[in-house]
Amino acid sequence: MTSFAKFSKSAKKITPYLPRQSKPSALNQNHNVKKRSTPSIRAPPKTTTRQQSTPETCIPQSNHSPVVPRSPVEHCTTIQNAVASELSLELFKADQSDKPLAVERCRGIVDKIRGLNGVEHLVVSDLSAVDAAYILNVVGEDDTIRKRITFLPSQGQLTVKMPIEAHEAVLAPLTHAYTKAIYQMGHDNTVVQVQISGNTCFDGEHITGDPDMHVRVSSNLSNTSPEYTSVMITTVAFTPHGEAPTIVELDHYCTDGREMESVTSFNVLEATAYSCPLDTSEIAKRSRSSLPKSYDEWKPNQTKKNAFGPVISDGHTWIDVSMVNMHVWTRTSSDTRINVYQRKAGYAYGSVHPTYDVDDVDKLLGVALKRISQKVLSNYEKCLQGTKQARRAREPSSLAGDSSEEYVDVSHDEPSVSSDSDSDEDEALYQDPDEAELTATIARLRSWEPTSPIVNWKELKAALIAGIWNTGYMRYKSWHESLRKRDRQEAFDGQDSEHYNEGHPNEDQRTTRSMSKRLRTDI
Repeated sequence: MTSFAKFSKSAKKITPYLPRQSKPSALNQNHNVKKRSTPSIRAPPKTTTRQQSTPETCIPQSNHSPVVPRSPVEHCTTIQNAVASELSLELFKADQSDKPLAVERCRGIVDKIRGLNGVEHLVVSDLSAVDAAYILNVVGEDDTIRKRITFLPSQGQLTVKMPIEAHEAVLAPLTHAYTKAIYQMGHDNTVVQVQISGNTCFDGEHITGDPDMHVRVSSNLSNTSPEYTSVMITTVAFTPHGEAPTIVELDHYCTDGREMESVTSFNVLEATAYSCPLDTSEIAKRSRSSLPKSYDEWKPNQTKKNAFGPVISDGHTWIDVSMVNMHVWTRTSSDTRINVYQRKAGYAYGSVHPTYDVDDVDKLLGVALKRISQKVLSNYEKCLQGTKQARRAREPSSLAGDSSEEYVDVSHDEPSVSSDSDSDEDEALYQDPDEAELTATIARLRSWEPTSPIVNWKELKAALIAGIWNTGYMRYKSWHESLRKRDRQEAFDGQDSEHYNEGHPNEDQRTTRSMSKRLRTDI
């Protein structure tokens, strides 16, 4: 890379922390959380109007008020205002090739990423493109790291997300729905491939990341491109801090992916940021001398009222989801890109909790899938056009009898090579279908319409509820393990200190021993 956008200015000290501790909460005290001070940062540059993010912090503070459900119009207006400052960010091209690699800092960040047990979110600020490339390469080569990483060069910000149950529960029903629709289009997916995958890298000028769901199209047909083209991206945000950061990411994806047909923001919003119990709490005192509870032992009574939370066990709130909503955008024409800051044509808003309204979102997802089928159709039409042109080019030579017969004789003199069925199938992957098959496939693609509903929303809602409760339990297990680990470490440090004091007495001990020795001498 030779050019990048201007980076943000913020403190460089790595300050990730485990979920902070709070006092045990009763049913009527779910949101009373002890505040934590924010690490100090330098003032933002004068040319930047956006607010600086806290450098390298995990799980932001919980001094946010509970999310209050609003109408779709008010909700969308709030999002637009929240991200409006991003539009005023003045970007410029700068050559960063001479900027040195901060090796020690990068290694420290990689170690922090590897150790994100119990921490669900890590943000690293003031990171150069050179440093980010180093970190992405190291993390990408380590199969033991199951994290989703996004880098925004314009902000110098690296975001690391842990895949948790509430987050992953949304993706399975969506992936199943899209896969089912794609295989109903009527084309051969080995010829024109429509791939749906997670953690597939998107490498652009304005963003490098692993979208939660990434749909790409590639073609093996003649006169088409085998290069993957991103056509749909879905991000799932699990956070207490609103949707603005996700909207900014989607805008960068649409900027770099000029053929993007649709993007979706699926948001699971917590009422307050999660916090661990205090080490001095009653639950901590009981847990120190016991093994972690099984899910059935830990699980409180689940009702329709607390399906999304608060999930309270042993007097502590482990998770509380206040809102689950979706924003979907589609491209309105082939010569324009998606604008995630507009709420007019090509946009739909939906909600699963606390209100249930998914009709508009489902219809627009159908429109998006139809546009993807048209992308597949264009590949088949290009191939058919090329096939007809090649056939017409061969027709005059077939009328010239002498040259044609001579060519046929030579071809028959060549030895034939026997092949089994497997090699024949492999060879078929590199051959275009005949005109009749191309024409039939084109007809099926032109007449295909998505079947409503696109997504089984009841299945998605049930999976999400199960994911929310499992996330609460995993938080409990992670906290319990961390608590006992700290106790063991403190005990080990205490024993170490005693052994050290025996071999290295302090000043008081030396004085006492000296006085005893003189007393024995005097006697």
